[in-house]
Amino acid sequence: MTRRIPISMRLKAWWQGYDLRLKERPVEVPDEEPPAHNITYEREKMPWETARIELAQALWGSGMISPGDPEFVQDMVKPLGLNNEMSVLDMGAGLGGCARVMAESFGAWVTALEEDVALAEAGAALSEAAGMGRRAPVTQANLSEAELKQRGYDAIFSKDAFFRIIDKQHLLDHLVKALKPRGQVLFTDYVVDSPESLDGDLSEWLQREPMAPHPWTAAEYQKNLVSRNIEIRVQEDITHRFVQMIRSAWAEYLDHTHNQRPEEELAKVMMSEAELWTGRAAAMESGHLRVYRFHGIFHGGKQIRQ
Repeated sequence: MTRRIPISMRLKAWWQGYDLRLKERPVEVPDEEPPAHNITYEREKMPWETARIELAQALWGSGMISPGDPEFVQDMVKPLGLNNEMSVLDMGAGLGGCARVMAESFGAWVTALEEDVALAEAGAALSEAAGMGRRAPVTQANLSEAELKQRGYDAIFSKDAFFRIIDKQHLLDHLVKALKPRGQVLFTDYVVDSPESLDGDLSEWLQREPMAPHPWTAAEYQKNLVSRNIEIRVQEDITHRFVQMIRSAWAEYLDHTHNQRPEEELAKVMMSEAELWTGRAAAMESGHLRVYRFHGIFHGGKQIRQ
C-alpha cells in the first residue's frame, strides 16, 4: 500500500516541476483507543473565513486576492496625489484591500465595487472590522452598470479587473461620466500582444481561467483612453515584476506549509489556484500576455492630440 503524500509536499513538487512518490511499506495498525466524548462548540464563521479567501490572503497579503501587497499599492497610487479631500472609485475591488490602503495611508474616501458576491460580502465585513465601513465600504455591483455619481470622483482605480469585461467601450464611457474635470484614472490590467494570440499561443491560458477573459492590447487601451479626452501620463509594462510576485508568493507559502496537512476543501482550492497562477505566469513569461499599468488625466471636453 502506498503512503499518502501531504498535499503541501505534492503541490510544492508539482510547482517546481517534478513528481514525488514514496516507497511502499507495511501498514501499521494502531492499538484501538476508546472513543472520545468531548463536546465542542463551533462559532459561526465570518464571511472571509472560507478556504478560497484565506488562501488568497495567505498568498498575497491581508485583504488582497492577487499579487501586490500594501507597499505595492502605495507605490502604485502615488501619481494620484491622494489626500483626505479626494474621493476614489475602486472598480473590481475584491476584498477591498486596495481601498483600505488608500483610505488608511492617504486619507482618501473610497467607494469600492466588486462583482463577485462572496468577495464583496467578505470585503464589506473586513472594512467594517477595520473601522472603515464609511471611508472604504465594499459593495457588490456590476462594474459596467453600477449607478455612479456623475462627475463625482477625483480618481478611478482598478487592479487587474477589466480584462474580464466584454464591452470595455461601454465600461470606459461609464467611467468617464463619473470623473470630475481633471480627474484621474489609474489601473493595471492584463493585455495581449495581439488578438490572434488568443486563438493560438494563449488558448491554454484561456481554458484555465475561471471566467472567460476578453483582454485588449495595450494599443487598444491607449487609443480608447485618448479618444475619451484622457491624457496618458504612464503606460508601463510591469509584467516582470508581476511574475516575480507570483513566483515568490507561492514559494514562500509552500515553504511555510511544507509539513502541514490541509483539510480536503483547502487542498482542492490550493491545487486549483496553483494551476490558475501557474498558467498565468507561463502565459506572461511567453510574452503573449502582459500586465500594464496606465495612468491618465481627464480633460473634460478638451480634445487630446493622439
